[in-house]
Amino acid sequence: MIDQAAALRDLVRRCEHEEGSRVTRRLPRVLFIGGKGGVGTTTSAVHATCALRSAGRRPLLIDADLYRADTALLCGLDPARAKAPHAPRRSLRESIQIGAGGIRLLPNLWPSGRPLTLTESSWRRLNEQIDALWPQTDLAVLDAGGSHGEMRRKLWRAAQLVVLVTRPDDLSVMDAYATIKSMHQAGLVPPSQTLCLLVNLVQDADQAADVFARIDRSCRRFLDVTLKWLGHVERAEALERPVPKAAGTEPETPFAAIAARLLEWLPSIGRESPRVESAADATLEGGPQDAVPSAPRDTTGKAA
Repeated sequence: MIDQAAALRDLVRRCEHEEGSRVTRRLPRVLFIGGKGGVGTTTSAVHATCALRSAGRRPLLIDADLYRADTALLCGLDPARAKAPHAPRRSLRESIQIGAGGIRLLPNLWPSGRPLTLTESSWRRLNEQIDALWPQTDLAVLDAGGSHGEMRRKLWRAAQLVVLVTRPDDLSVMDAYATIKSMHQAGLVPPSQTLCLLVNLVQDADQAADVFARIDRSCRRFLDVTLKWLGHVERAEALERPVPKAAGTEPETPFAAIAARLLEWLPSIGRESPRVESAADATLEGGPQDAVPSAPRDTTGKAA
């Protein structure tokens, strides 16, 4: 833990001296997160980033998964050689890697797979340095995997658009709803934030629509939260392998349509000014812990 704390302090000091520390524009953040691990959050974030790049944006994929940082592998990079920003003499900008298909990746944002705590000032400075990556980057895509606790709340709070990834099984559905409920109870689902659902590894579109209807119905009824439908991904072997090395060689995937839908919601986000976190925000870190509720009632009679 001493080494971890020293690495974080070193990162913060470098952030303070990195060029462009005075933020004039808020870099839009799209957070991919799962209610639990194993639902395909990282795979979805990688392929969505590729699709956004193909659509003409300049996205940067940031691996913010505290416990399983594996975006480098899916991007065709050797994880052992992917330098992290907390490595000696490495800044955020210097740590960006170029992966398969030209995807730009910031791997291993956190120094270890252990719980960590960042002060509000450290967290603010880290976000300022992400914002300072403009204009080479016009969109930050953060992969949080199945992160829990304080780090999940911080990442969620900083995002303008949250993509919650789930699978169609009952446990994944319950965890997805529980995640929304816990964020809502902590005051982290404001009307200005776009919250959408991506249903992964489904048999067909009907099954995906049923899963969305169940979660959306519970969100509206019990939380007064509006959930947007991002789309679904059917099981495909090609999507479970690393992305092709050459741009344009990736087979047709549903992520082209998913990226197009994300871009429909992004223009207004890009004009937001930097957010200054207040003292009240800091109290959210002690918010209620996640509780797994009963499964949303399925009134259609169809099995998820």
